[in-house]
Amino acid sequence: MKDELILELKKSVRAIDVLFRENKTKALTEYGHGVYDMAKRIIVTWK
Repeated sequence: MKDELILELKKSVRAIDVLFRENKTKALTEYGHGVYDMAKRIIVTWK
């Protein structure tokens, strides 16, 4: 279950990175940016 969650988070973070590149700050709301940052932290912590 944990591995599946990490895989989905990686896919989501990668999609945001590809779609928005340098414009992540402009594209994401404050809430969305917080969720994006949290997902990246979870991925690094649970490796």
